[in-house]
Amino acid sequence: MQRSDFFTSACRHCRHYVPQGRRGGQCAQLNVLVQGQWKACALAAPVFEPAWEFEGLPMWQQERLEVPQSPVTTVLQEAEIAVSQPV
Repeated sequence: MQRSDFFTSACRHCRHYVPQGRRGGQCAQLNVLVQGQWKACALAAPVFEPAWEFEGLPMWQQERLEVPQSPVTTVLQEAEIAVSQPV
């Protein structure tokens, strides 16, 4: 199957746009408030495109969840253990 070259021209035509109130909405991809008439960003996806065409695109939330823990947290935990044990 060929991918269509359809471009989403405005936020209100994007699959990530969630209307809120009379004039605006929420971008579910970026988690920000947007206006429906704004020009669509590079992450825009047409509403009726098949989902299989977007499987390779990274999701912002997944990237944020995969960040390893900071070594500072481990050092603090070891210091707390050393303080709580009598010498």
